[in-house]
Amino acid sequence: MDEKQEVVKKSKKHVGAIISWIIAILIIIIIGGVLYFHFSKPSAADALNSAAKTKINSVNSTIVLKQSKNNSETLTYQLKGDTIHLTNRFTPANKAQEQETWITGDKFYFLNNKKWNYMKRNTLTNTFIANSTATYKKLFTSHNFSKLSNSAKKKFNVNYDGLTGYTLTYQGNDKDVIKGIQKAISDSDTNDSSQIKNADVTIKINRHKELLDYKVLYTFTNGKESTVIHVTDINKVASLTLPKEVKNATEIATPNLR
Repeated sequence: MDEKQEVVKKSKKHVGAIISWIIAILIIIIIGGVLYFHFSKPSAADALNSAAKTKINSVNSTIVLKQSKNNSETLTYQLKGDTIHLTNRFTPANKAQEQETWITGDKFYFLNNKKWNYMKRNTLTNTFIANSTATYKKLFTSHNFSKLSNSAKKKFNVNYDGLTGYTLTYQGNDKDVIKGIQKAISDSDTNDSSQIKNADVTIKINRHKELLDYKVLYTFTNGKESTVIHVTDINKVASLTLPKEVKNATEIATPNLR
């Protein structure tokens, strides 16, 4: 009986040692993981400079210009490869000013008196279509965050976004940050920031520091106006297909390009 008890006692000690060993390993793994994530988190400057290098091949982008509580204009931009879709809508609705445009590799589609027309690329229209495409892309997808000054970059907070990436945030009225963001998302150095009261910026990147999404909210000093710029689904738009009524558009051979 004593021998059996001794065997059982030794077995329990052995099992206990194994459990303690497993717990110790798990603790080491957890601590190692925490330390890895802590020390692998990029600085705001590194994250912003890297995000600026992201090449955008597809995107959904929205700009909301709010003039007052009940009046606003919403512009949307979709890009997939060589295909672009743009709309602008108003609140309250204003059908007379609403516009919609599709651009493909060789055609420019537009609404004319509620009917779809298009023009092909040729020696007459090529410059117009090329300039329009470049202007829209600049307006809706610019993301050169490297234009922020070093001091402005330091004002961004960097936080983990789960295990897949990071979120950079800034909220405040620092003029250096506001001017830098304006330069970054407009790709222009001639913006007027004097009427902007506050900026709320959120930028998401993956573990490779590639840009995934950014959102900028400007509120203005008059207390009524605001602008929201949201660029999302970067390089994740599955498809962009022309509707049937657009495909059946009527060609305009000699369009007025003024």
